[in-house]
Amino acid sequence: GRTTVSSDGKVIVASNLYDGFDMYDIASRGWFKTLVTPITQNVPLPVLITHDLEELFAGSPSGHVRVYDFASGEEELILDHHGQY
Repeated sequence: GRTTVSSDGKVIVASNLYDGFDMYDIASRGWFKTLVTPITQNVPLPVLITHDLEELFAGSPSGHVRVYDFASGEEELILDHHGQY
């Protein structure tokens, strides 16, 4: 899937093509969290971490964008484009 690295270089987040996005600690090379996202199609999904390490934006096959708190991994918001670009 698609990946992003945090601005501090400590975390990598990858679309896992199965159930969402996996977060890994770069120093230890270890997985530490999965952000579960409903997957309706097995496609690579875009992911972005804000520069200030506050939020993580995760795409979905349906067009919704899920916004997570980067530190806790808690979902904060779902953005819907309502079929418009």
